[in-house]
Amino acid sequence: KALANAGATANRSCGLHVHVGITNAQKKFSNDEILTIVKRYSEHQDAINTFLARSRTVTEGRSANGFCVPVDRVVTGLEGVKAQQGESRFAALGIDTIARYGQHYDRVSVSSLNKYGTIEFRQHHGTVNGSKITNWIRFLLTHVEISRHLVAAAKRQAETLSGAPTKKIKKDTVFTGLPTKVRKHFKKQANRLGKREAERAARVEARRAERAAAREARQAERARAEADPEEEDEIVPATPRPVRF
Repeated sequence: KALANAGATANRSCGLHVHVGITNAQKKFSNDEILTIVKRYSEHQDAINTFLARSRTVTEGRSANGFCVPVDRVVTGLEGVKAQQGESRFAALGIDTIARYGQHYDRVSVSSLNKYGTIEFRQHHGTVNGSKITNWIRFLLTHVEISRHLVAAAKRQAETLSGAPTKKIKKDTVFTGLPTKVRKHFKKQANRLGKREAERAARVEARRAERAAAREARQAERARAEADPEEEDEIVPATPRPVRF
């Protein structure tokens, strides 16, 4: 509300960037937590894209946004080094090493860990709408907490000598752990953006059809002209002028 009252606006060139960290100075994200946070975001990317503006989801062509890049490459890199180093050595890697597998413009940027000790989420479109901002923050905080819960549950399972199962999340979805009110917000936003995208696609298809029809009409006109050329006008010799003496 304060932003709107101050006259702030946002357009398609803007983004909403949120940094998430741990307030306790004695703690930090573990490397497994970082990997899980990024990996779950990547796994739910298609669902997340449904409630974000097209300007923040397109990855190819002229409309591609280079300021919020998909994180598949980050996941592949971190999983690769974990497989190579092993569980214990991966867990002991410094934040500076982990941060090197990301870049500033990733949708989930781990490069900010080196400077701020936070993970930066960059994909949401720019907005001054308080409801959209707070619900996105709630979504991200829940995403991070569920990711940390999954890591802790896996660790407890591994440390349980009897092999007794620990409490697990039956099915991990993009809305896992979110309050009903927040889920409704994003489902409503997804429906609204879906209708807008359908209308945009229909306009694009209509323009494409018009251009194709015009092109076919020109081709047909040329074909008729080539098949039935007009007769050349008969050339009538000019009458010579009389010569006066």
